[in-house]
Amino acid sequence: MTPKRVYRENERLQFTCNPGYTFGERSDADCTEYGWRPKPFCKEIRCDPPTVTNGTYHPKKKVFRELEVIRVDCNQGFHFEMGNMDRRAECTKNGWLPVPRCILRPCDYPHIENGALSGYYENHKERAFPAQLGVSIYYGCLDGYVSESETTWPMITCTRTGWSPAPKCLKKCSTGHLENGRFLPGYRNTYKEGDEISYECSDNLRTKVTCTKNGWSPTPSCTSHKICGKVEIQNGYFFESKNRFTLNEEATYRCRIAYTTPEGNEMGKTQCLRGGWTPLPKCIKTCEKPRYEHINFHTNQMVFLPEEILEYECADGHQTVNKITTGYTVCGINGWTPEPQCPAIECEMLRLAHGQVSPPKAKYDNGDVVTFSCAKSHKRVGPDSSQCYYFGWFPASPTCKEETKACGPPPSITNGNIISELHEEYEHGDSVEYDCDLRFKIIGSRKIECIDGEWTSLPSCTEEEKTCGLPPPIAKGKAVNIDNHQYGHGETVDYECEKNYVMVGPKTVKCLSGKWISLPSCADQSATCGLPENFENIAILQTPIKKRIYKHKAPISYKCKTDGTNFIQSTCKYGEWTPKLDCIERKCPPPPQLPGAIKITETRNYENGEKIAFTCLKAFEHQGVKEIMCENGKWQSPPRCVEEKLCFQPPSIANGEILSLENQNLRQEQSGPVTYRNGTMLTYSCNPGFMLRGPPEIICKTGKWTSAPTCVEMPCTDVPNIINAQTEGRVKNSYEPGETVRYQCHPGFTISGSSDVTCKAGKWSTQPVCEGTMSNLI
Repeated sequence: MTPKRVYRENERLQFTCNPGYTFGERSDADCTEYGWRPKPFCKEIRCDPPTVTNGTYHPKKKVFRELEVIRVDCNQGFHFEMGNMDRRAECTKNGWLPVPRCILRPCDYPHIENGALSGYYENHKERAFPAQLGVSIYYGCLDGYVSESETTWPMITCTRTGWSPAPKCLKKCSTGHLENGRFLPGYRNTYKEGDEISYECSDNLRTKVTCTKNGWSPTPSCTSHKICGKVEIQNGYFFESKNRFTLNEEATYRCRIAYTTPEGNEMGKTQCLRGGWTPLPKCIKTCEKPRYEHINFHTNQMVFLPEEILEYECADGHQTVNKITTGYTVCGINGWTPEPQCPAIECEMLRLAHGQVSPPKAKYDNGDVVTFSCAKSHKRVGPDSSQCYYFGWFPASPTCKEETKACGPPPSITNGNIISELHEEYEHGDSVEYDCDLRFKIIGSRKIECIDGEWTSLPSCTEEEKTCGLPPPIAKGKAVNIDNHQYGHGETVDYECEKNYVMVGPKTVKCLSGKWISLPSCADQSATCGLPENFENIAILQTPIKKRIYKHKAPISYKCKTDGTNFIQSTCKYGEWTPKLDCIERKCPPPPQLPGAIKITETRNYENGEKIAFTCLKAFEHQGVKEIMCENGKWQSPPRCVEEKLCFQPPSIANGEILSLENQNLRQEQSGPVTYRNGTMLTYSCNPGFMLRGPPEIICKTGKWTSAPTCVEMPCTDVPNIINAQTEGRVKNSYEPGETVRYQCHPGFTISGSSDVTCKAGKWSTQPVCEGTMSNLI
């Protein structure tokens, strides 16, 4: 029925509740002069946690809502009353259905493999079962099988925990005729599942076999050759289809995905020897080479063994959580630990009092550049831009001052001179330029600037031993007035062009640090310039005649659409536009001042394409590139000069030693301790009877040695063959250190010494001797 907007007195309303809710009192209500009676409301269907005697339930909660389900687990000897297989109870508006209750469980009909109950109980199952507590019955085993007590009709009794003892019929194994051998006398007449017995072949080789539900295992056999059967390989399998292999025969096995042989291969070989398969087939967990964005692994190796170390390097603009560009991870049973991580480098937002930072952002990525501008009434003291590096912003932000101080005369430098015009006083922002004497090179910026009363850092002049050979030839031109075959740092030569060609660039070139720099070129004045193919961001000022080809010295005006600057003029010179037609910010901020490093530069302009080289101070280690370049207004990521952290005495290991310390990357400071440089690798070896566990090498990493391996005892193989004695229990192919094998002398012989031999460091302890009586010796 569709509900009405208005109901009159004595009219009745039927209502329904949403899923999960039920009526408060009734499902209907009457309209009275006092309103609806009874007042309609819906309450949420909830169930309290049940009390399960002789059992428990899950999940545990303080309150359950409609349709929520629990699973009941009864204690031993009890079962869920309703008998449903999944033992579930559901919360309903009427409470828990079915009621979660555990009741005492009687004993059901026992299904006995290879056996049956006595006649009455076997023929009247429906009437006799389930049986009550305390009831006892008999059962018997089929031919070829026997009970654990070896009685013909063993009895079982119904208890709270079920039938006791549990009825079992075990396989019987007999010791019949054995061709080319004999079963050794034992103390039992009947052998059943789990029993062991030894047999001896005509070549005196003794072997133990075990009685299983399928008979003796392995099958007793005395042949002229050793036979090996397939063994179970955890996480691997035999490649051959046949099941038996003769003595000295080889077999191939393959490991499953993510596992390899101990040598790190997908497939391995093993050989059937008298002691069994040698080496024992084994597949161990390995690690695949990881794949991460922004992480470079400088190796072609794709699979790694446990405890192998993998080094990695973060891509440009990223670093590890330890704020460095390199890291390492170790292959473990659960994969790579710690997980390689190279998050992006970020810098915090900059603020400038009485000025502005552009562009304003909450966080900046590595390589981002910001520019600074001051209010009209203030002057900028400091750089006009800064760049985000792994160590933060460089150079540091400027300040905006209303008044700035002047500087006095610039200081002089050794083996160099000021080449700018000299003044008595220099205003804020003025600069002077230095140059070094002949055969001396400049270190640092050749220009210094007056910043609020103080000059910026001076360059220095050091003697340059590198020389240049003959000046190189150029197309359509040559060097003139060549007087020497070798030129020192700072020496110059002149170039000239052939007839009808003009020189582009300075005609005088200089030898700097063993190289001739800024070679000129000889250009043809008839060469023309064309407009670029793709110039979406360039707006060209149209001339009266629209042209696509421009002759030498022809000008053109353009502006960038993106930044709204004024028109820029460029001229066609010898087939190229000067300056180039583009709308890219070309100038970079000052290059970073790296801790522990000095930069070698010949310029202060920092134009696009210019490079800055770095070298580290003594006791600092260079990490990364040797030089960086200005690209589109940003410097490439610089190198690092990390203070060299040396390693001291390498760790010693029990039962092992370091192979050799000769020719290692070590040093000794006068009478101080011997130390090892970063990257030094040392190799360990174990004493006889021990084998390495873990990588054999350790590496000096930032002042600490990586984890050293351990030397563990080797296992033992081939139990000793003692004359007139046999081993007790099953003989294994391999014994761990500390495991023992017990011997028993043949009848008529007595043991001298301990009856046990123990595996220690790959060798067996002192072996006993079985001595015969005088009657045995006659």
